[in-house]
Amino acid sequence: IASYSFNEIQSDFDQDSSLQDDSNWEVSGRNNSTGNNTGGNNTGGNNSGGNNTGGNNTGGNNTGSNNTGGNNSGGNNTGGNNTGGNNTGGNQTSPCGTNLSYTTVYSSVSSMVMENQSFSTSMYVNCEILNATMMLDYWIYDSNNYTVFSGNQSWNGTANSSLLVPSVSGLTAGYYTFHADLYVNGVFADSDAASFMVYANNSGGGNNTGGNNTGGNNTGLNNDSHCLTLGNFSMSSTYYVTIDLINTCSFAINYPGINSSADNSGVSGLYNYTNWWYMIGANGTYNYTAQLVFNSSVLNGTNVTLDFEAAILNCGTNGTWHDCPDSNNSTLSYEFQYTTPPTTLIIYSAGLNSGNDRISVLYKSLNYSGYVNWTYDSSNGTSSASSYANSYFRTTYIYPSTYGEIQICGSISGDITCVNVTRNVRPLYGEIDYPSNNSTTSASSIYISYFAENYTTGVLELNNQTFYYLQSTNSNNGSNSSNITFVNLPLGWSTICLKLTGDNNTTLSECIQVYRETPVQRLIIESATISTSNDYITLRYHSENYSGYVNWTYNSSNGTSTSSSYTNSYSRLTYIYPGTFGTIEICGTINNYSSDCVNVIRNVRIVEGFINSGVNNTSSNRVDFVYFANNHTNGSVSLDGVTFKSLGSNFDSTSNLSNSYHYGYRFISYGFSTICLELVGEDGTQLSDCITVERYAPPHSVSITYPATGDSFTGQYLSLSYALENSSSHHFTVDGTSVYTNSSNSSMVQIDVGFGTHEVCVVSNDFASQMASDCVTVNMIDPNADSDSDGVIDTSDLCPNTPANESVNNNGCSTSQLDTDSDGVTDNLDICPNTQMGSSVDTNGCASYQRDTDGDGVMDNLDTCPSTLVNSIVDAYGCSNSQTDSDNDGVMDNLDLCPNTFVGSQVNTDGCAPSQLDSDSDGVVDSFDQCPSTAAGTVVDSTGCAPSTNGNNNGSSSGNSTSDDSDSGGLPSIGIVGTLAAIAVSFVAVIRREQEE
Repeated sequence: IASYSFNEIQSDFDQDSSLQDDSNWEVSGRNNSTGNNTGGNNTGGNNSGGNNTGGNNTGGNNTGSNNTGGNNSGGNNTGGNNTGGNNTGGNQTSPCGTNLSYTTVYSSVSSMVMENQSFSTSMYVNCEILNATMMLDYWIYDSNNYTVFSGNQSWNGTANSSLLVPSVSGLTAGYYTFHADLYVNGVFADSDAASFMVYANNSGGGNNTGGNNTGGNNTGLNNDSHCLTLGNFSMSSTYYVTIDLINTCSFAINYPGINSSADNSGVSGLYNYTNWWYMIGANGTYNYTAQLVFNSSVLNGTNVTLDFEAAILNCGTNGTWHDCPDSNNSTLSYEFQYTTPPTTLIIYSAGLNSGNDRISVLYKSLNYSGYVNWTYDSSNGTSSASSYANSYFRTTYIYPSTYGEIQICGSISGDITCVNVTRNVRPLYGEIDYPSNNSTTSASSIYISYFAENYTTGVLELNNQTFYYLQSTNSNNGSNSSNITFVNLPLGWSTICLKLTGDNNTTLSECIQVYRETPVQRLIIESATISTSNDYITLRYHSENYSGYVNWTYNSSNGTSTSSSYTNSYSRLTYIYPGTFGTIEICGTINNYSSDCVNVIRNVRIVEGFINSGVNNTSSNRVDFVYFANNHTNGSVSLDGVTFKSLGSNFDSTSNLSNSYHYGYRFISYGFSTICLELVGEDGTQLSDCITVERYAPPHSVSITYPATGDSFTGQYLSLSYALENSSSHHFTVDGTSVYTNSSNSSMVQIDVGFGTHEVCVVSNDFASQMASDCVTVNMIDPNADSDSDGVIDTSDLCPNTPANESVNNNGCSTSQLDTDSDGVTDNLDICPNTQMGSSVDTNGCASYQRDTDGDGVMDNLDTCPSTLVNSIVDAYGCSNSQTDSDNDGVMDNLDLCPNTFVGSQVNTDGCAPSQLDSDSDGVVDSFDQCPSTAAGTVVDSTGCAPSTNGNNNGSSSGNSTSDDSDSGGLPSIGIVGTLAAIAVSFVAVIRREQEE
């Protein structure tokens, strides 16, 4: 019987499947909240209380977010809780095996942290991978996601779990999050985060004045000492404690809490400090929970008293920040008698292996650590065994000796658990597949192919004599299919039987008849293959009823070659080394009469090869190349016709060409170089491949960076800056003549150039002796020279080319070289010297506002009549009356006798319209005169016609005509009203004309 810890049975146990028909099964060390975990806060509640003392599962497995507030911190995991025999010996394996999905981290922070206070964080790692590299990255970030604290820690994985407690200090008041990432062997496994608040340190009374403690916490007569009470206490059968902190007042109270303690040092699980809250609302309630844990010092029947007290942070005498709670219900005590919880043995599964000879039992115990006594049915009645049990899953193995229903019972102190397993008798299977029944052979030995399954023992018999024992594997279907063995046959008929014995001594027998003929001597060539090197042929052969030598003949380059080798009934090998290609016939003869022949085709392997460098030109003196050479008997690699590497033979198969690739390099000179690969094949075929590589000099450049062509300098020494790339040597020239410099600076030099204009060059040679140069032309000025002889030396002369005999100013400039007003006309020609900047000027340097071309007193830029006659009187626009037509009638004002003609009127050459003329001088303008030729002095009416001298009384009237009719030729008379209207229109037109002007 054997016992193993849970992580050793991963292949036999599916942790995602239900056990014992309970979908809520849970594994020790996993945070699987089920019905067994009452209260919800303590996941894995089956391990509550003192049931699992000795450190197997106390404290550590129940840390994390489910037990906030530090329910399992402090003494629960200290001291000897994790020591003792539970983790000794072979049981010291991780309960979670190597499955990362069960490796978890839980992070937590104290629920009450004051600013600038040192406090501890905690990270509990569960289900570690044994001997793996465990690493935690952890950090704290504030509400703005800024990291304010960080760290990491690594260790070798243990068999259980680890608790890390980094210390933090110096945080200011605010909300924070503590985050932890867990890695196993560099692979991310899990992460967890815990949020917490850092409270302002408001002790001292004065800090909490104003709005911080509104609602009557301690203002006036409304103190809070009577507000906090305790109530709703309960404790479950698993010693899970819950109690409420109640605010009975109608205002909120800052920083309330509950103090808790037990009168027995063997009882843990209560907070070892006050459980604080930030604020309790008006008439609000906070719930406090704790899971009690009892160590071995607490005996069954021990009386235990729990004490609880309402608290307020910084409570004191009246007038300070808070008053201490003093209500009748602000304290609570509870006394109970401790009862040791019952022990339980749980069998989760029991099943047979594939060999039907071993039962695996998966089990664990609750509230018990020790040995299990196992009993089970056997062929002798009852057998027994033992194995260790604790809260971890473990496996033990039972090896039954009987069949049918087998009862397996395990007993521990206080509990017995049984399970039934059915072990059925497996049916036997077996047959002889070859040779077939009643077959005939001339061979002295034959092979037997058989199939056998579900047997414990088996044999092959020849004529009731065992010649082969079958290997017993106790395996299921098909594991022993297609087995082969050989047997020597006597002459005549033989019986071959397969006999099997199985479970519970069941048997099976399968027999065939085989006839062996009288022996005939003959040679049998089984196979003939060309070697991978293509230089020899392997013959596999044997003889029947003959032992002796074989004489071999085969084609060769000389015609026919011979050899010999030994033969008998066993398969043997001989080797033929042909000297030719194509079809080769190989024949073997025994006893000079029995022979066998075979044809083998020996193909010529095509010589293969190439050479490549990857570049055809380079600036380097080294050329790297790769060449491929295969199927050659010899070869060489040469540089410019000189062999530098000789090659032996190489024949690689197409599946493995690793020996055919080679890498090399050669140093070459400038210019073109040729590297050739020469190969000779096994039939004399030659192959040649060459590459040509040009080695060129690296990019060569020379440049003068200062000065630039055309620059002028005072003095005869020139400071020259230059840049060279890939230069082997360089020198300097002035006007084509080399000059010496003693400067050691590689980028700047001073050269004695001399006065005047000179060409200065930097001449450089590259590594291939090719020359390049860069030149500048500079003017070196004599500081005492006066080139234009104007009395101002060149270094001070701003106008170096002053014409001879012209007067100059202090800058050496004459008026022919100056343009003071920058109008483009030099001062000696500019008759308008102060032209505004940007104005367009004529050849005299005058802008339009500076000249009056027609001399009329109006400057050209304002003169709308630029060609006024001399001495003409003009208006403000520079126009005389000979240049204007005020009434727009087409007659200039100086000729217009009618200056105010209506717009659009037809006028005569004098500029007068009919409405402005009275041709017959009768007082009626022509445009209204119906009698245009009235005699002078005639009195006329408004139509310009004289009244009729023939009235109604002259007897000449027709009677149809009245005295009002006129002889105006049928034209209507507009009367006085029409006349006035015409005058008004004319007046309006004149006004409009004046406005436009």
